[in-house]
Amino acid sequence: MKNRVRVGLTLVTLLLITNLAPRYAVATQPAAILPAAPADLTLLGQIGGPSYTVKVAGPFAYLGAGFRLQILDISTPGTPVLLGQTPLLPDIVRSLQVIGGLVYVALGESGLYIYDASNPRAPQLLGIYNSTGFALGVSVVGSLAYLADYSSLQIVDVSNLLAPTLLSLYATPSAAQNVVVSGGLAYLSESTCTFLGCSGVMEIVDVSNPFSPQMRSRYTTPFPSNLREIQISGNLAYLADGDIGLQIVDVTNPAAPQLRGTYDTPGFASGLSISGTLAYVADGRAGLQLIDVANPITPSLLGFFNTQRSASSVVVSGRVAYVTDHTSGLQLLNVTNPPAPQLLGAYTIPGYAYGVTARAQLVYVAAGYSGLQVMDVHDLNAPRPFGAYNTPAIARSVVVSGSFAYVADDTSGLHIIDVSNAPAITLRGAIDTPGSAQDVALSGTLAFVADGYGGGLQVIDVNRPMFPARIGSFDTPGDAEAIRLLDNLAYLADGVSGLTIVDIRNPAAPTGIGAADTPGYAFGLALTRSVSGPPTATVTTTLAYIADGTGGLRIFDVSDPTTPTLLGAYTQTQDAHHVEVVGTVAYLADATTGVQVLDVSNPAAPIWLSTLDTPSYARGLHLLGNLLYVADGEGGLLSAYASDVPIAPQRLRLPLVPYRLQVIPFPP
Repeated sequence: MKNRVRVGLTLVTLLLITNLAPRYAVATQPAAILPAAPADLTLLGQIGGPSYTVKVAGPFAYLGAGFRLQILDISTPGTPVLLGQTPLLPDIVRSLQVIGGLVYVALGESGLYIYDASNPRAPQLLGIYNSTGFALGVSVVGSLAYLADYSSLQIVDVSNLLAPTLLSLYATPSAAQNVVVSGGLAYLSESTCTFLGCSGVMEIVDVSNPFSPQMRSRYTTPFPSNLREIQISGNLAYLADGDIGLQIVDVTNPAAPQLRGTYDTPGFASGLSISGTLAYVADGRAGLQLIDVANPITPSLLGFFNTQRSASSVVVSGRVAYVTDHTSGLQLLNVTNPPAPQLLGAYTIPGYAYGVTARAQLVYVAAGYSGLQVMDVHDLNAPRPFGAYNTPAIARSVVVSGSFAYVADDTSGLHIIDVSNAPAITLRGAIDTPGSAQDVALSGTLAFVADGYGGGLQVIDVNRPMFPARIGSFDTPGDAEAIRLLDNLAYLADGVSGLTIVDIRNPAAPTGIGAADTPGYAFGLALTRSVSGPPTATVTTTLAYIADGTGGLRIFDVSDPTTPTLLGAYTQTQDAHHVEVVGTVAYLADATTGVQVLDVSNPAAPIWLSTLDTPSYARGLHLLGNLLYVADGEGGLLSAYASDVPIAPQRLRLPLVPYRLQVIPFPP
């Protein structure tokens, strides 16, 4: 293994098409000699992830933001401000409870974490309890923490915060998703599922003796349903029951709960908060539903508010409702007038990152259901939201040119967004495509869209951004996932069909000229061109690198685009989605493996150099100088420094809690 990656060839980056039809403006870029590519990745910062839970205490909101607990100053609800956050945690924050200055965090397969947040700018880890299942919900009463751990209820003594201890485990017959404790009883939100669907179950467990919990009753909700949360008020239990909506159950006799009333909400009830005679229901795509429960037998709708994406939980404090919007962060609503809630402010983060590009100190994230998110990375260790535009479908990828961001927005086609005045971001124009827009590449006044699921290659004239117009198309044999341009050719990662090469000299009538099948599913690709030999006898070689899903990385010689030739492959991957190549180094976004760095100086035999183990599912990446930005699915946006310091083969893991760098031999 070489200690330093070196460039053996002079590389010429040709990113834009040349010699297109004369009536279209075409951009060109001069040849550039690239330096040796760095291979050692060091994590700098992260932002984003799905939001499932929020709690409010005093002037602070405690938000589960993907793999972090974030603490916001909400003293001015119109402008929530991030004060502090934990380091990256080993799993997504599923639920939390705030008691005094302590925050108890349910962390999926990582169990229960306890933080001291008395200084909200710097929460400190106190203790960890490694549960045996998958911690989804937590409720704390006195010195006991009750953990809904999927297959059980676990009762944990937290009187010693530094060393939480299991007191008892109560096995649940169905999946325990949440828990609330009141009057010596634990009310468990459970679901039991078959191939036909799911049914919700409220299980009531007597925990008056924490060493020996005993079942009192099981109340099954109507099929199909999916019980997500229970709130207790007096003798009534209020159930957020998925597709069934709100259920109100009389638990005066815990051994025999009785249904009192039901309100079928239009969405998927996943969270709720009770305040007086109002039930606030986080109802998925139907936003926040405000329901009058003064008469529990006949609950009725008072008002609603359509949140940006999918309301997942809600807590009400005073006249403000704090709603987690799953992939869009937190929204703060004025509910003084229940029939007409009003938006006060929002804290928006990328909930799920599909694609990323960067320019100077702004990073543009195609954030799925959260649309286009712009991040300020002046402080690389702490990226912050800088602007957003909510596209109607699923933002899959983005490129930026001049004043505009061009977003491939799945079923809603191509969106052209003016980012010249960020954070004030506005839509300039849009055009639907026949398939599902997955990727976009630009040349002059033309946008070339990889339009999967039936759309193939779509050519859009964007000379007038307000009125984009389709001028040509080519029906690729597979599902076009990604596109790159070189000379007069479009190279497409074409799903099950591998690599498809299209002649676009006449953009009104593109023509397929070459193809190469791959064993996996082609999600992404990169191109390089090298020139070697003496000036009088130069040889030009063009290579295509295919991120081929379970097929790993495939390297083709496409110097003759009519007959692509396989040169080599790297198959020690999980699910390769995206690839960038600089010099003789390839950076591979490899799903749950993270980012793999490969020496491809010999395309016939790529060599592993290092791995950055990202928190979630690496889907996209972008290199800007020595900075690597990673779109990591539920892990949000990551920034890393790519160093050319000599390294030995090793796997680099993200620092978890407490901070540490684990170096493990790889491959095992």
